[in-house]
Amino acid sequence: MPDYIFKILFFLSVFNGLIGVSGVNAAAQYPAVGIVLNIENDAPISYVQIFLKSGKLIGETDSRGKFDLYLESAKANLVFKKEGYSEEMINLSEIPDVLAIEVLFKANIKSLGTTKVIAEKRVLAKSRVQIEVLEAIQGLQFDLNEHLSKIPGVSAQKEFSKEISYNGSRTQDLSVAIGPIKIPHLRHVDIGFPGNTSVLNPSVFRDVQINSDNQGGSLDAGLAGRIEYTPKTGDPSHFAGSLRAGVIMREAVISGPMIGFDDFIMSFRYLDPFVLEKFGEKFFSQQVNSVGDTDEDLQSGDQSGQDWRLKAGDFYLHLSSTDEDQNATRSTLLYSWDDYEIEQQLDPGYATVLGRDRIPVFKGEQYHTVFSYEGAGADGFNYHLGYVLSKDQKVFYDTSAVRTDVSNINIDNLLLSDQDFEDEHYLMGISQVLDNPFLGARHTIAGEYEYWDESRSDKLHQTVNPSSLDHILKLQSHLKWRDASGQSTLQIGGWSSSDANVFSGSANLSTQRKKLLPFGSQLLGELALQSSPKHHIQDIKTLKLRAEENLHAQLGINWSNQGQALNVRAYARQYLNPEVPIPDVYWMYTPLNQANSAQVIGANLVYEWTQSPSYAWISNLSSTYGVYDNDITWEANRLIDMSNSLRIYPRQDSLLSLIFTHKVSLDQPTYIYLIDPLSAANNLKEAGPGTTIISNGQELDTYRTDVRLHLDLSSAGESLFLKNLRFYSEVNNVFNGFSFNGAKYFGGENIRQRGWTATSRKFSAGNDQNQLEPFWAPGMGLFVQLGFEGNFGG
Repeated sequence: MPDYIFKILFFLSVFNGLIGVSGVNAAAQYPAVGIVLNIENDAPISYVQIFLKSGKLIGETDSRGKFDLYLESAKANLVFKKEGYSEEMINLSEIPDVLAIEVLFKANIKSLGTTKVIAEKRVLAKSRVQIEVLEAIQGLQFDLNEHLSKIPGVSAQKEFSKEISYNGSRTQDLSVAIGPIKIPHLRHVDIGFPGNTSVLNPSVFRDVQINSDNQGGSLDAGLAGRIEYTPKTGDPSHFAGSLRAGVIMREAVISGPMIGFDDFIMSFRYLDPFVLEKFGEKFFSQQVNSVGDTDEDLQSGDQSGQDWRLKAGDFYLHLSSTDEDQNATRSTLLYSWDDYEIEQQLDPGYATVLGRDRIPVFKGEQYHTVFSYEGAGADGFNYHLGYVLSKDQKVFYDTSAVRTDVSNINIDNLLLSDQDFEDEHYLMGISQVLDNPFLGARHTIAGEYEYWDESRSDKLHQTVNPSSLDHILKLQSHLKWRDASGQSTLQIGGWSSSDANVFSGSANLSTQRKKLLPFGSQLLGELALQSSPKHHIQDIKTLKLRAEENLHAQLGINWSNQGQALNVRAYARQYLNPEVPIPDVYWMYTPLNQANSAQVIGANLVYEWTQSPSYAWISNLSSTYGVYDNDITWEANRLIDMSNSLRIYPRQDSLLSLIFTHKVSLDQPTYIYLIDPLSAANNLKEAGPGTTIISNGQELDTYRTDVRLHLDLSSAGESLFLKNLRFYSEVNNVFNGFSFNGAKYFGGENIRQRGWTATSRKFSAGNDQNQLEPFWAPGMGLFVQLGFEGNFGG
């Protein structure tokens, strides 16, 4: 681990001892109203004692299970206790509606492999979804993006990659945050094959929410919304942890008391390079020319294989403390690394001509560092400081030599190059919940300063180091109204560069209304102008700050009953001056068919069924259609995008559980790029080293069926160090290789895009042009992972 990581840790301890949270207004009164229910039958539980985390008794529920409290802190931790029931603790700062709190109590009866996890909480019940709830339906996961596929509005996920759409957006339109700090959309090696996973470890996060507005914290919600993960905290009274060891992933999580803070939680993971090499060889050993290639074409394709190398891992540390006045401080450190390379063997004839037997496909390395420090005052004053550094170095090579004329190799290599990207952010933000309501609403004002330095270089065409240093100021006012009929929010804000040459506004109006629709349904509505700062290539040596904007509207229904829930929404987007889809390797090329606008419409349906104690089923179904005004297909387009998960407990007290997952994605768009690497950008305002024309490629249909099996064991006595043990297995694409009719709909040999390949085309004498095409490969094949998880301490 680099030396500066340890310097940050040292700085963290010193900083925590020197800084204090803003003073507390002891006279402030914050209401907390709610009910305690039995999880089994939704019956109210009377006379439940309510404590502060410090142990102070502050009240109890009445005979109807209801409570009505006034607290000195909006960030208080409340502990609910009653003999015969498991203890429950909630943090008011994490409750979306403190005037309608619902605490679910379950009987404190020990059982092996209890099925009550399924019925405990539903994915569609709250805006914040607990990671454990997602795992209860989908099973143990190392990849947070797999969990997100169950959340309403999420669609267009490519397998094992970071690509994700929300309400029809592009993948890059979603911002990601840990608490209030916006971070890169992190993933280990985003090339879509099993084994690579999210840098963020699901084991160390309590819940996740996706909102179109900011909801506090970082003031950059992107052009579509903000994915926010809430970190778990350790127990200041004792140490605990877990160990996981599987075919690819090795993981250790430790938590407990911490000097200078109350507690910590730490995670260390690494991906086994030997196993990844074997899987990489399988998934990148074969290319095909077309989606329509038959099984016979695949059999006769290149079988020479290649070398694959990957080293990857991540380290995470979260520290937290809360004083007796309920002022909280938290700090997070995240560091991840990846180093990878693929070499493909050449045909013997090409090897003789070139004097080498293999050629690189691509290689690269990436490093991410995130550091944050935040304070949450009991008087409603919050602040956060953050530092985010991303380094990404990619080398792209021509791959056409394995299937076309060897004479094209040197020509095509001029297209592809050694790319260096470095993105550095310094963040400082504050927010204040105002004591006096404004127009009857809870009013929060916030501001954030961002120091953004980004550089890129292309070492093959020419050595350049374009850089841009931008100072960005963001302001926001957030109003929230609550009453018995529902809630509404209005957010108005904007951002500006320090010289005010670039600025943009944003607004978001959303509402959730009860009692307007039959059967206890809620009406959901939203209308927003969303804006985000972007860096745009002005010329080969300059990155220029610009604003990207879109108008978004959605209308939906949310219905839930005991054991069932349904969320249906229709959405539309209108983008203003959007960037057309160009891969990172061609960031320096000027697209000749630029777009002035884009229009997107779609719908999403999520149904959840947990009525039976032995079964749980959740289905996410979307359809999206969009187009740029130059007739280029929208990236998130899908005729059907569907993800289904069914979890089965064979017996009510079963140790064993089975999880079946089926995914369908029809009409996925792909693109082809016609490159002129040496031309000037004629009739364009911004000149670059060359131009590109983007055209629509073939559309992909993919299917996949996975099966997971869990065997959960618990220790027989409290004195044992090991508390419980889980053995798990995961088989992806279980129908791979099956030849019966309809096998492809379950995940047979579906063609996938794995990357890009360069080719040269001679259109006429003296008129050579180059083309970037999708790197096609046969279906993802059979992927099996085995392992165990053991929890200890606590």
